[in-house]
Amino acid sequence: MAYYNYQRFQIREWVEFDSKGRAPCPCCSKGHSDKTLSLVSNSEYGYKCFRGCTPAEIREALGAPPPGQGLGGGFPKHLELPEKKNSPPTDYTVAQDGVEYMVGRLIHENSQDAQQARDWLCSRGIDKADITRLNLGLGRRVIIANENQPHQKEIYGAICIFIPIPHRPGRYYVKKRVAPWLKDPKRPDYLGKWSQFGVPATVWFTHLPPDASETWFCEGEWDAIRLAQLARQQPDKIAIACSTAGCGSVPKPEELERLPGEVTIFYDRNDEPKADGTRPGDEGAKKLALALAGRGRIAQVPMPDKCSLKGWDVSNAIDAGYSWSDFKHCAAAASLMQEEEMFLGQGEPAENVPASSDADDNADSGKIVNHPSFTPLNAEQLLQEIDALIAQDLPQSQISALIPALAHRCAYSERSIWKIYEHRLAEIEIEEERTFTAAMIDALLQAKEVSIDLHSVLPSALAEPLLRYANWLAVRKEAVLLTLLTTVSALHHAQTTSWLNRDWGFSVKPNLYTAIVAPPSQKKSPIVRTIARQPLKVLEKKARREWIEQWRDYKETEQLYESLSKEERREQFPERLPPAPPDRRKVFSFTKNTSEGLRNQVEAYPNQGLLAIPNELAGLFKSANAYRGGRGSDEEDLLSYYDGIGETVLRADGLA
Repeated sequence: MAYYNYQRFQIREWVEFDSKGRAPCPCCSKGHSDKTLSLVSNSEYGYKCFRGCTPAEIREALGAPPPGQGLGGGFPKHLELPEKKNSPPTDYTVAQDGVEYMVGRLIHENSQDAQQARDWLCSRGIDKADITRLNLGLGRRVIIANENQPHQKEIYGAICIFIPIPHRPGRYYVKKRVAPWLKDPKRPDYLGKWSQFGVPATVWFTHLPPDASETWFCEGEWDAIRLAQLARQQPDKIAIACSTAGCGSVPKPEELERLPGEVTIFYDRNDEPKADGTRPGDEGAKKLALALAGRGRIAQVPMPDKCSLKGWDVSNAIDAGYSWSDFKHCAAAASLMQEEEMFLGQGEPAENVPASSDADDNADSGKIVNHPSFTPLNAEQLLQEIDALIAQDLPQSQISALIPALAHRCAYSERSIWKIYEHRLAEIEIEEERTFTAAMIDALLQAKEVSIDLHSVLPSALAEPLLRYANWLAVRKEAVLLTLLTTVSALHHAQTTSWLNRDWGFSVKPNLYTAIVAPPSQKKSPIVRTIARQPLKVLEKKARREWIEQWRDYKETEQLYESLSKEERREQFPERLPPAPPDRRKVFSFTKNTSEGLRNQVEAYPNQGLLAIPNELAGLFKSANAYRGGRGSDEEDLLSYYDGIGETVLRADGLA
C-alpha cells in the first residue's frame, strides 16, 4: 500500500494567469514558445484548455502529480490508496497501414472535408503527386469544447503530415493542420491551427537524393514541399528539409546530424516583431545555425523591394515567380553564424569591439542586423486609443483598416483587438442608455401596482372562474388573464389582421408575445398548464382523430381509384384522385422546435396559428441555432414571426 498526502491541486500556484484569468497552456506550449492564452481558470481549482488538453496532460506538463494523487508535503490528513503502477506513455505514432488508409482518404474520398483539404492544398501549390510521395493524409481532430460536458465532442477534418521515425521503422509521427479552410468567423477561438501530440522536434525530408552533399532547411512543412518541387527538377544533389517544431525550437543534435553537409537556412522574413523587438524567423535561424556548430549558414529568402507582406516565406517567393537559380544565388550569399555574432544580435554587450563611424567598415564587419526598439502600448493606452477610435464614428471600412495598425502597435492579435473594440463599444452604448434604462425600470416597478378588473375586459361567465382560480393559487389575476389572451391569440386564423389606420396602411397581427417573470416556485407552471396546455390538448386530440379519419378515407379512396379502369376513373373521379392529407398532424402548441420543423408545420397548415410554450424564457433564446453550430438565423426568424410578415424560402424543389 502507498500513502499519499491529500492536498487539492491549485492551478494558480503553478501557472501565472493574467487579470482575465487566462494563460498559455503548459501542455500546448511544451517544447516550443506558444503565446496563445488557451488555458482558463474558472475557479480556485477549476481550469480547462480550449485546445482540448486534458487535466492529466496539463499536470504532466507542469510536473505535478496526476489527478487523484494529491500534491504531497506537509502534515495534513493522509489517505490510504492502493499503489498504482506506472502506465506506459501514450503512443501517438501511426503504423504503415494507418498511413496508407489516411492517404487514400485524402486522394479518393468524396466527403466535404476531403474536397476542402484537396482544394486547400491545391491553393498552396501541392498536387496529388506530392500527396502520394510525401504521405499526406486526411484525419480528424476531436475537440471537447466544454470540460464539464465531455460527451459533447466537436470533430474537425485535418490534413495529416506523417513523419517517419528513424529508430522505429514502419512507424510515423503525425502532425495535423486542423481545418485550414475554416476562417473567421466560422473558426472557433479554441480550435488551434496545429495538433501534434507526442511529436518531438524532428527533421522531415521532403527531398533527399541518395548522394546529397548539402541541405536547404525551411521553416515550415509547406515551404519544404514547394522548394522540393523545384529541387526534383534540378541536377543538384541538395536535400530539402524542415523541422516539425517550426522556428521556435531546435531539434536535438542527433536529429541535426541527419542533415547532409552544409545547411543553408531559409526561414521566414519580415515577421511581425515580438514585444522585445526581435523577429521570430530571424531569431530561429540564428539559434539553428548556432546549434549546427559551424555547418549552418543563414540565407535570405528572395523577396521584392519594399515588400509589405509579413512573414514572407519560401512559398510566397515561388508564387511570386522566383526560380531555383534565385534561391541558389541567395544560398551563395548566405552568412555563417558564429557564437559571438549570436550574442551581438541578441543585444548583449560587446566587449573588445572597436567603435567605428565608417559606414563601409560597419557594413563589412559583422553582417548583423540590430532590430529597432519596440515598446508596445500598455492596457491603459490601448483603451484610450480604442475610445478615440469609437469617438470618431468612422465607417466600418476605415475601422477595419485601422485595427491591424493598432494591433501592430500593442503586440496583440487583430482578433483580440476586434474583441476589445466590440466589448468597449457595447459598454459605451450601455453607459449612454443608462438613463433610459433607469426610466424603464421605474415604469416596470410602477406597473407592479397596476390592477385590472377582469369584469371590464371579459364576460362574467369567464371572469368569475378566472378570479376564483387566481384566488385559489394566490397569484395575480393579471398573470392568469395574460396567459388566456396569449393562448386565444394563437387560435386566430393566420390571415387575421387588426387595422389601426387603413389610410396609413398601419395594421398588426393579433399575435401576442408574453412572459410571466417571477422567482422559482411562484406557481408559473400551474397557470400555463391549466389555462393554456390542457385546453389546447383537448383541441389536439380532436384534431388527431380527424387527421386519422382523413388518412383512412384517403387510403380507401386511393384503393378504389387504383382498382378502377381508366373509363371508370374518368366517370367517378373527373377531377382525378383528391390530394392526400398533410403528412403530419395538426398541433396547437409546442415547447421546443427547429426552424425547419416550424417551417414544415406551417407549410402543412398555413391557415393555423401555433403557440410556443417554452419551459423557461432563457431556453427560447439559448436554443437558437443549436442544430447549426451557432451559425443560423433563428433569432432573426423569431423577429419576422413577431412582425407577422412571414417568409419566402427559395429551395431547389421550389418555394416554401
